[in-house]
Amino acid sequence: MPTLVYLDDIIFLIFIITFSFMVIANIIDKRKKRTPKSNPFISFIVPTYNDGESLPNTIKSIFNSYKKEKLEVVVINDKSKESTADILKTIAKEYPIKILNNSENIGKARSVNKAFESTKGEIIWIVDSDSELRKEVVDEIIARLDDPKVGAASCRYMPKNKGFLPSMQAIEYGMLGLIQTEHNHTSTVAVW
Repeated sequence: MPTLVYLDDIIFLIFIITFSFMVIANIIDKRKKRTPKSNPFISFIVPTYNDGESLPNTIKSIFNSYKKEKLEVVVINDKSKESTADILKTIAKEYPIKILNNSENIGKARSVNKAFESTKGEIIWIVDSDSELRKEVVDEIIARLDDPKVGAASCRYMPKNKGFLPSMQAIEYGMLGLIQTEHNHTSTVAVW
């Protein structure tokens, strides 16, 4: 049986080396400063279903993160059952957003696909309705997309909600982000 003990030790050592590489790659990637070379027109698609309360902050963060004349925001309301439609009307008084209202609930993927038809951006950016963007994230994504070898990019995000499930999501997102950043050094596609 000594072979099994050695095999367990080897597997554990491989895990430790792989995990260490991922952490180091993550640190190196975070220290890189990326500056966009271009200012493309961006269409932000915001699918929403019963997320009316978080929409004002989401929309505000989008408009604060990029040049107003170089963006459009298309919000697609997937037949929300609560006050999302009314909240969107209020937001539209302050921000120039396009609002699409589904006549029936068709789900996030189909809603996003439907919204694509209404966009005119060089870059299409999907933002969850309970998320907020920061300017440095937008600049970083654009800088990555300036590379002609890059066709898609994504960024880490952390839940703002509190409680057990959001805490579990934060752990999941953290691990996915660690793995995704490590992939940046191996040229592997890692878009969530």
